[in-house]
Amino acid sequence: MSKQNILAQVKKNKPAFVPLPDVPDFNDTELDAIAQFKQVAEATGIQFMDTDKWSAQNVEGFFPKNKKIINLTIGNIKLPLQLADTDILILNGQFGVAENAAIWVDENNFQERILPFITQELVIVLEKKNIVQNMHQAYQKIKIDDTGFGVFIAGPSKTADIEQSLVIGAQGARRMFVVLT
Repeated sequence: MSKQNILAQVKKNKPAFVPLPDVPDFNDTELDAIAQFKQVAEATGIQFMDTDKWSAQNVEGFFPKNKKIINLTIGNIKLPLQLADTDILILNGQFGVAENAAIWVDENNFQERILPFITQELVIVLEKKNIVQNMHQAYQKIKIDDTGFGVFIAGPSKTADIEQSLVIGAQGARRMFVVLT
């Protein structure tokens, strides 16, 4: 049987079009998304900073003086060499997800993809109004074609081996902080 005959048979026996079902966003009007986000975040090891004292221009008061801080909330890095030995990275998050405390960050907020993963401590500044209830709503907000790269970050890096030994900071930040504004 020739290629044209096979394709003609496939086209002839094609099933009728069935539209995809509508997927609800599973919005729960009773849920306090901010309270759930905080509860889940703390359970995963995320710490919250006091927003009354937070100032993007004056972060040094939160950390020891001998730490190398890269603060992307007030400007970009000039040279990749500035990334060497980064102790603390501060960046803005686009939105958070209450059900798992994951925070979406993309290349709009950091120009080097490695940044959130090489720092010892990660601080993400997130507006409370940008917390959604679940991943269904989160995926509706992602505009990956606009940036090319983005990632959900949900707490400090963790791993455990077969001996049930938990290691924090194994493949990324050892500590993660969130500033809710």
